[in-house]
Amino acid sequence: MKINGYELNVSEDFLDDIFAHKTRTIELVNKDFPGYRNLTAGNKKALEHLVAAAKIFDDVAMEQDHEMNLPMKKALEEAAKTSTHAAKALRLFMSFHGVEGHNGIDLEPIEIFKGIKGNKGRNFYPSDLSVDEFHQIIARMISEGRIDEVRKILSVRTMVRRDGKDLKAIDYTEYFADAFSKAANELEVAAHYTTDDDFKDYLGWQAQALLQNNEDMDMLADKHWAVLQNDNQLEFTLGRESYDDELTATIYDNPELMKLINEHQIEVNPKDMLGVRVGIINREGTGLILKFKEHMPELAKLMPWADRYHQSVSDGEELKQTMVDVDLVALTGDYAQCRGAITTAQNLPNNDKLSIKTGGGHRNAYHRQVRKSVDVERNRKLLEKLVAPELHRYFDLEADHLFVIGHENGHSLGPDNEYQRALGLHRSTIEEEKADTVSIAFMPEYVKAGVIDGETLKKIYTTWVVYRLFLGCGYPYGNMKALPFEEAYYCGGANDIRAWQARTLGPGSYAPPDKYPNNVGDFKLEANVEYRFKLFWLLEGALFIDAGNIWNINRYENRQGTKLSSGFYKQIAVGTGAGLRLDVNFFLLRFDLGLKLHDPMQAEGQRFVLLNRNGGFNKSVFNIAIGYPF
Repeated sequence: MKINGYELNVSEDFLDDIFAHKTRTIELVNKDFPGYRNLTAGNKKALEHLVAAAKIFDDVAMEQDHEMNLPMKKALEEAAKTSTHAAKALRLFMSFHGVEGHNGIDLEPIEIFKGIKGNKGRNFYPSDLSVDEFHQIIARMISEGRIDEVRKILSVRTMVRRDGKDLKAIDYTEYFADAFSKAANELEVAAHYTTDDDFKDYLGWQAQALLQNNEDMDMLADKHWAVLQNDNQLEFTLGRESYDDELTATIYDNPELMKLINEHQIEVNPKDMLGVRVGIINREGTGLILKFKEHMPELAKLMPWADRYHQSVSDGEELKQTMVDVDLVALTGDYAQCRGAITTAQNLPNNDKLSIKTGGGHRNAYHRQVRKSVDVERNRKLLEKLVAPELHRYFDLEADHLFVIGHENGHSLGPDNEYQRALGLHRSTIEEEKADTVSIAFMPEYVKAGVIDGETLKKIYTTWVVYRLFLGCGYPYGNMKALPFEEAYYCGGANDIRAWQARTLGPGSYAPPDKYPNNVGDFKLEANVEYRFKLFWLLEGALFIDAGNIWNINRYENRQGTKLSSGFYKQIAVGTGAGLRLDVNFFLLRFDLGLKLHDPMQAEGQRFVLLNRNGGFNKSVFNIAIGYPF
């Protein structure tokens, strides 16, 4: 079947299977919801206009996403009047909010139409703009002294189009002027009706931000939104997320272009796609979240960052962060788009400049309907495959929610955004992993503080496999050929790769002649996965796999195989083992037996050592330690 000249890429049977087995449904609250009945008359009226404003951003985000989204939506709506196949395809289209998306289960994106695929630059950039051409144009425009125009092209808030051989940037307040004007009008009417004064003030700022070609207005609106007090009844978020634009970020992979950009102090910012959340603040849920918030300044002291890095949260400052649990009334635009996981919470705004330039804070919003939409039976089936039967009783969706609270709080711990920008292309990925790690690591601190109890902690740990990824690098500079010993990295030991004794592994494939080696390096890569489970009484068990190594940045003629090179993956050491823990609440005594699987210090072809004479149980390493390794 053809729609607007394009063949449907999804059969009716395929669509039926998706809707039956691979779709999550979020039931948004309506006028029968108790929280709605508790609203003031003014806020009920304001809510109608907030929803109307939100709907406007559906088409805005679709146009930002793909140039064919709106034409294909119109064609599908017309075809759906006479065709069940088209009607089902339209349903999937509206779930994805576009011509392609993820269903949350399958790894590859689903393309609804043959011949229509997503672009690296979405519709922020011309669809025929390649990475190489993009870089060449930017480099040429810089060399011609057109710095301001390049800054606009690389701004978060522009749509970029061709201008002869060049590119030109159009601010989204101009590109979407009609839509933004209508949305601003709805916000102004909502501000008129709401009975919450600070919420009224925020809506006024947000309306003005939609009408003015001024980035500072966006930040000021976000600043007013981030400090909204929890005694307001309504939530309205105009969010700006930068995960979809993959073209702008490619600049980070071009060293020559990045050098040129840095020389002219040009910021590289992936484009913001717009989405809207409208909801009613849930008092009870918000109260639970605020219990976690109280302890964030204390947790900031425990973050492993050097003193020279200023943290977003410190023990001496009031936390500039509001937190709310929201019953969802509407999710539109970017927030309605399915990308494989429907967002359960957000920590916004993402704009680096907000805290630096305006002194603003952040706002955490948790989505109750998204939590309730989880397929419990599907999760239980996965649980049965992954977790020992005696631990099934610890599976609890509420525990998952508590982990998410820890995750979102984790975004506010650690170095400020101004330092994170140095991570470039990998910033978002590392930030998400940091938040996961912080949540797991600090859950015992919430037990100490009385926010959760020990049984709840077990539920959280049962839901999540414990893991760690460590990457570190130190560069010797000046007349130094190596890092000072106390600053260098090492491998092995009870809290590291447990199949090797401390400081006996590496660097690289180097096998030291010393009887008592003390090996260190400049660069370290390490990953650990550990499955922990309850045995009986005070005893817990663990199964683990550790992998990694250290390397030197400089080459040493008398220490072959130590320099970091493109073949580093051949020098990854891998160990496995099992452990026993005695948990008496106030401390944990740990016993781990590590066995080598892959030993890079052996000759090539003989490195898989578990079953040969160079490995096996006779070369096992027994570790005794206090506390978990990570």
